[in-house]
This record gives sequence, structure tokens and C-alpha cells, in this order.
Amino acid sequence: MADFSKMSDEQALACLERCSDDLMYFNLARDAMFRDRSSQGNPHAHAYWARVFTIHSVAGVDATLEFWASKSRPDVLKTYFKERTSNRDRLADLAEGLLEAGVNVEPQVIMRYLAMKYVRNAVAHGGDLQPWEVEHCREVGFPETLNGFDERHRLIMYTVFVEMMSYLTQLDLGMLVNHGTVSLTWGPRPQQYL
Repeated sequence: MADFSKMSDEQALACLERCSDDLMYFNLARDAMFRDRSSQGNPHAHAYWARVFTIHSVAGVDATLEFWASKSRPDVLKTYFKERTSNRDRLADLAEGLLEAGVNVEPQVIMRYLAMKYVRNAVAHGGDLQPWEVEHCREVGFPETLNGFDERHRLIMYTVFVEMMSYLTQLDLGMLVNHGTVSLTWGPRPQQYL
């Protein structure tokens, strides 16, 4: 993760813009692949793109959280970046902090984002989901295996990503938009699957 506390505002904003660009190019590459009819019905291709989306979207949310914590409101993130803290505790702390800051947080979004973090970690570290992670994924409507994702799951994850970024833009990150230095528009909301 980037150390935003050591970056100038311009460097930090460039890092956040790269996260946004990565997702834009991800979508362009995915769309190009699925223009080929032979890929459209391939369940492995859909699972791949869902897994890759999870890596980029979790990185984008975490980078935004780290920037936010270093520049404006570290009080809301009491334990989010603390070492040896479980992802479940990190997300519970984040949800509590957002609620205390006046952001209307939907529990289902936080629970699905937690599942996305589990999937991201399993993919990034070349492993499988742990038993408690499989159970959590099942509870939020995700598949039990990393190869079980399909287009519907990717759209759910996209919706979760947009909602998470929306929560963060309701905080002090609005100052960035007011300065005209970065666009925090992460894309249109797809048809809701929640």
C-alpha cells in the first residue's frame, strides 16, 4: 500500500487516479474480450474477470481509505490499518466510524465488501478461501469457490465498490473535488442486484 503520509497532495492524487484508471482499463479489456462470441459463454472467463475486478476494486477502496486517514479523518479508522487486525474487525470499525461521521451505511454493502476482501486475499496470495471465509461468502450470495464467480457476481461487486466509494466521498474527500484536482466519479451504478 502507498504511504500517503509521505506524499505531496499531487503525488497522492496521482496514485488515486491510477486506481481509477486501472478500473477503467479493466472494463475496456473485459469488454473487448467479450466481443468475441467464443468468450461470452465461457464460465472460466467470467470467473477470471470477477476475481481480477476484486483485486483492483479492493485496492482502490483501501488506497482511498489510506489517503483519507493520512490527510483528514484518522479518527474514523481506529483499527483499519492496524497490524494483526482481522478483516472482519477492520470492516466493523470502518462501518462504525462512518456511521459516527453521519454516513448512512448499509450493512449488506459492508458484509459483501468483507467477502470481496476475503476473495482478494485468496487470489493475491495464491490460496483458497478459508472455511469461515467460504461460509461468509455463501451468506452474502457469493460462490464457495474462486472459480464459481459469474457476471452477476461481478456486477454485485461493482455495485459494492461504487457504494463504498460513495461512503468515502461523503466524508472529507469532498475537499478534493472542490479543488478540481481529481475526479472521484467511479462510474455509473449498474442495475442493482442487492
